[in-house]
Amino acid sequence: MSPSIGEILQSYDTYKTSWSTCLAVATLTLAVRLYTRGKILGRISWDDWAMTAAWFFFVIDYAITMAMDYSIDGIFQGKGFHLNTLEAYIRADGIIYVITMMFAKISVGIFFFVFGVDHYKRILIYAVIGFTMLYSIAYCFFTALSCAAVSTLIILDGCKSLPAYSNFQTSVSVVNGVADLIFAIISMHALWTVQIPLRTKLFTSIVLLLGTIAGAASIARGVYVYQAITTGGFMQGVHAGMWTALEMCIGITAPSLACLRPLLRKINGKVAEAWRDAGHGTTRATEVTHPELALSRQMTHPRDSMAFSKSTNVTGMRLTVIQDQV
Repeated sequence: MSPSIGEILQSYDTYKTSWSTCLAVATLTLAVRLYTRGKILGRISWDDWAMTAAWFFFVIDYAITMAMDYSIDGIFQGKGFHLNTLEAYIRADGIIYVITMMFAKISVGIFFFVFGVDHYKRILIYAVIGFTMLYSIAYCFFTALSCAAVSTLIILDGCKSLPAYSNFQTSVSVVNGVADLIFAIISMHALWTVQIPLRTKLFTSIVLLLGTIAGAASIARGVYVYQAITTGGFMQGVHAGMWTALEMCIGITAPSLACLRPLLRKINGKVAEAWRDAGHGTTRATEVTHPELALSRQMTHPRDSMAFSKSTNVTGMRLTVIQDQV
């Protein structure tokens, strides 16, 4: 049974709320990531810039989506709207989505290169990023030049490329999902082979598991997109849009959370110092181990060397200061 006008309008309200929430979460985590890298570690690297580019295109896609939803909402309320403008929104929405995911994966790839993975993992990362980029570029051209992209939302007779586009659209989601899962496996393996404290490994492992959720979101998006195209189901298209927002959100949020360990360490030190100043007893002196510092610094810039500077006692708590030697 087809949804009523009221159900359609209500679904669009949920749709817009989902997009707004996802963008807000991605914006917050990226801002904290840039603060951690720039203020605490003293260097914003190429992976940060690539992720910022992904966020920028996410914002553009959000604006396009809101404009398109406003237009469709107006159509159901009896307001006129030019079909060519709606077609442009639909094409741009699909293209900006794949560009967003391309930059997110480039950022993760750069992160791995700085992290120092072995030769075979580097080859795998190059292959994953290269294939994803080529496939995404082909999808962009298909979306821009064919009638199929518009036919997924507006019924157009005689669009012979619609079946091919249906398969292409679904396969793009599968490619993105598989790439996310491969990156998650690589990161988990690299994490548990490096010599860092167990607590750090556990924290980072939990964050990296979010990457697998991004892969699942991508595949779920592909399923709903395929159903929307093949059956013409309106609600399937709405669900596909929600999964699209979730995929982009997690694609930005999960890698950004993985970069926040230095900030959490700094906050922990300040809390311990404040606890001691308040007269709640002696806090055991803590000092970050060398492998953890090295890992944090490698994430920032591969050519920077690092040295332990003087260690000073502040209210009885040992603080280790990192100095760059470029």
